[in-house]
Amino acid sequence: MDAVELFQRLALALAIGLLIGVERGWKERELAEGRRVAGIRTFALIGLLGAFWRLSARRSVRSCRRWGLPPSPGPSSCSGCAGSVRPSSMA
Repeated sequence: MDAVELFQRLALALAIGLLIGVERGWKERELAEGRRVAGIRTFALIGLLGAFWRLSARRSVRSCRRWGLPPSPGPSSCSGCAGSVRPSSMA
């Protein structure tokens, strides 16, 4: 993945978070100031953190394959390596 694609994905995650935040803020606009839960900034931050999390999980699977370790079993195989011990060639 090159830098342009990386920034496009992060921008998309930010845009989706902003849209959800705008919608939530509009929906709760009549509530008192202290009664609102989350708004534009919160959802934008959550969107970016989700994108970073996904990108880091993708990297960990590539690292597992490079070291010859199988990805951990589970609903998504992007949660890391099944074994935490490096092969002897990497030690």
